[in-house]
Amino acid sequence: MPEPLNLRDHVEYAPSVSADGRTLIFQSDRYGVFVNAYKKVPRINAEGDQQLIDDKLSTQFFGVYEARLHPSGQWMKPEPIQAINRYDSDSMTPLIGGPGISYDGNYLFFFANFPTKPGFGREDIYYCVRQRNGWGPPVNIGPAINTAGYEGFPSISADGRQLYFVRENLTHRSHEGQTCYRIMVAEKGRDGQWKRPIELPAPVNMDCEKAPRILADSRTLVYSSIKAKGDGDFDLYMSVLQADGSWSAPKNLHYVNTKRSDQSVAISACGDLMYYVSDGDMYTTPIPDELRPFKLATVQGFVTDSLSGLPVSARVVVNDVGTGQLVTTVETNPADGRYTVLLPSTSAYRLTVNERDFRTASRLITWAAYVTCDVIPTDFRLKPIRTETAARPDATLSRKADDIVIVAAPVVERVTAAQVADKRTEEVTLVDSVRQPKPSPLIVVQVRVVDSETGAAIPNAQLTITDEKTQKPLTASPDSTGQGFALSVMPGTSLGFRTTAPDYLITNAKLNNITAPQRLTLKLLRQKPSVLTIRAFAMTIRQPLTSAVASITSKSIGQTERFDMPGGRLERTFVNPDDLTIQISAPGYTSVTRQLTIDVPPGGKFYEFDAELDAIVTMVAKPPVAAPPPAPIATTPEPATVAETVTASVSAVTTKAFGVVEKGKSIRLNRLYFDQSSPVLRPESYTELDQLFDLLTQYPTMRIEIRGHTDNQGDFDANVQLSRDRCQAVVDYLAGKGIRKTRLKAVGRGPTEPVAPNNSEENRKKNRRVEFVVI
Repeated sequence: MPEPLNLRDHVEYAPSVSADGRTLIFQSDRYGVFVNAYKKVPRINAEGDQQLIDDKLSTQFFGVYEARLHPSGQWMKPEPIQAINRYDSDSMTPLIGGPGISYDGNYLFFFANFPTKPGFGREDIYYCVRQRNGWGPPVNIGPAINTAGYEGFPSISADGRQLYFVRENLTHRSHEGQTCYRIMVAEKGRDGQWKRPIELPAPVNMDCEKAPRILADSRTLVYSSIKAKGDGDFDLYMSVLQADGSWSAPKNLHYVNTKRSDQSVAISACGDLMYYVSDGDMYTTPIPDELRPFKLATVQGFVTDSLSGLPVSARVVVNDVGTGQLVTTVETNPADGRYTVLLPSTSAYRLTVNERDFRTASRLITWAAYVTCDVIPTDFRLKPIRTETAARPDATLSRKADDIVIVAAPVVERVTAAQVADKRTEEVTLVDSVRQPKPSPLIVVQVRVVDSETGAAIPNAQLTITDEKTQKPLTASPDSTGQGFALSVMPGTSLGFRTTAPDYLITNAKLNNITAPQRLTLKLLRQKPSVLTIRAFAMTIRQPLTSAVASITSKSIGQTERFDMPGGRLERTFVNPDDLTIQISAPGYTSVTRQLTIDVPPGGKFYEFDAELDAIVTMVAKPPVAAPPPAPIATTPEPATVAETVTASVSAVTTKAFGVVEKGKSIRLNRLYFDQSSPVLRPESYTELDQLFDLLTQYPTMRIEIRGHTDNQGDFDANVQLSRDRCQAVVDYLAGKGIRKTRLKAVGRGPTEPVAPNNSEENRKKNRRVEFVVI
């Protein structure tokens, strides 16, 4: 797919398309930048797995984007769904992805790990509801589906009754070491609550599965899998739910699979077009007729009040005309009254709306509407039911004994014969003028320029109109509303439009071969600034530094500005690109400096810089405890001597147990022992830990970081977790003996910092170690 859907330097993943084909939602790592002053950032893949810890300052993280299809057939610029991407604004969310929009376009499902929001596990499934002005806030789908582990890539059936998703398969990995998943399905009960999910049986769950997508017929499942006879890495397969509840043998979609990783499918409701991902980019391909799993028609419309134009919350009932049987019922969206229903293109259907306070309305869908895959627009403008007296003002009222009835006498107008003749002539002339109107050679074109987000007219917009054939400029006059423009052109004219307005992007549009009156709305995208958020933390206790100060040097203007950071936070906006040098400092802490390039794309960009400041530490030894003086032997008392206590500040100390201890030097603990694959300390470790306790007691201002390391055998995440847990066991032991936890920090490095190649058991043993460093 072309730019701006696919970007060269970014990953696009998990496309999902609405039934009307006008909304495309996907995930991409183009959202925001995570910055770490200590050059240790996690490398996150599209599933949320942490592959490595990179030695660099920043990395891109994933967010969710939405693109709209322009009436011309071109996709518009994708916009970040900020209701989701900025939901956890207090913390950087490394992955938000796997979006799946419901076929009616009213719900958006996705998975994420929001660090500061309540959840049930590492990645949970969430959903948002479409509202009048966009998507509502994320809602956790709940504990029936989410567990303490990983749930991702949700896909909702067309009727909204089944949710397909994946859970991590902890007992199986591919031959290439990739993470494998199990495909699950949950059903919604009559009470609207999700039931406990079940694992799909064989032949679906047999190998290494991922990214399921249940298609519009609610029976066809397309998913990715690594199989022995596949075409390459992950390949796409299709399986169909049978009448007896079993699944058909998966069919390899050879016509689209490559040797690369092919996955994350979306198929149009009509079944003619496939969206998929290959090697980090989105593609589309027509589906051969012999492989089209189904042919459905998309009927979509709005249910509104015919008088007020307001949306009506209603139920649309669909019946098969041939059999008279009920096919389905769908609800309208309360925000705008829109509904969407998918129907097999094999019958004629009658759609009926029967709501209280409105007259019943129905529409007929016949075979003639199924010629193309276009959406079949079917609106209902309901007529309110008035009271009998309101509907018939001349009706006779029931009379009571005390009623006073006033009957007005009819007014008789006397007309002369000449007047009758004139009136008849006038009527004949009027009829003739209606039968034979004089055609106007000109066609009126009306143009409105509005804000793309609010829909409000932009009063200071400048509109340039050009005749595409002659390239001559044309003049448009303000229309009758004063909020738009109007001009008249000859039939067959083609026009080009160029619109500018302060703080908005330039917008171009065309109207070709105009043969009827046109109303054109040009939606201008506001030029959004890029936003830089800086947060300052105390490294050890991870608390905001309210005394921090930011000094920002701008290369474009050659000036340095100084900003206080109340609450340890600073936010700056940029309307022009710039190269910045940022220094964060605070009294009693070391400063941190970071260089950052700010880009300002059309939709703006978000940058985050978390500066962790290290406290300035001076190691001070406790003075030795003086021995009690001997008893005096002289009878004459001597004057008392006042002893002076001197605290010695040292940059390094020499110890018997650990040799020279100085700031930044890694010292290995050689006599620590744990139970196998466990963080439980064994008693023979206590001797060396007691020596470390003595060192910390002698130097009460010393702070240390306990670092755990493993070899490269086994699961990466499990190794990191085990190394962290073992370091925490050391911290707990020292804290239990009286060392304050604010002086101790546990860090699990896993296999990321080996001291020897992992090519032999002897070398791997060297890499399995616990160290401490004075910080």
